[in-house]
Amino acid sequence: MGILLGLYLIVKFAGNVEFAVGLISISFGILAVIWTARARKALSKGSTLKSYTTHFLFSLLFILIFSVLSLVENLFYSTKIIGFAKYLFITIAYILFVFTSYKILHLSKEFGFEIEAKKIKKLIEKKKKLRK
Repeated sequence: MGILLGLYLIVKFAGNVEFAVGLISISFGILAVIWTARARKALSKGSTLKSYTTHFLFSLLFILIFSVLSLVENLFYSTKIIGFAKYLFITIAYILFVFTSYKILHLSKEFGFEIEAKKIKKLIEKKKKLRK
């Protein structure tokens, strides 16, 4: 209920739908950064998951900067510098996502959970047949 009230107040305060959507996007971006930073802090030093979380956090930060620049651009005026900076930050975020996705793919191949998942699925199906 509190989230809906907050969203309503942002739209009412902003007056402009585009501005309101920008504020809402930035609000969720800030929340995602806070939660990811808290999760990262709780993870073991040097762990693979902490490394992936760090890459994810930086990606979120670059997307948040992109969103802020987009809002500034829409509020005031568009310049080539803001446009260039905006696309630079979103490009860096995507590069980080691709890099992290590749590392996760490599990790999944290294641990080979696919074979175990198939075995578990067969056991569950066998158990279901026995119950009938």
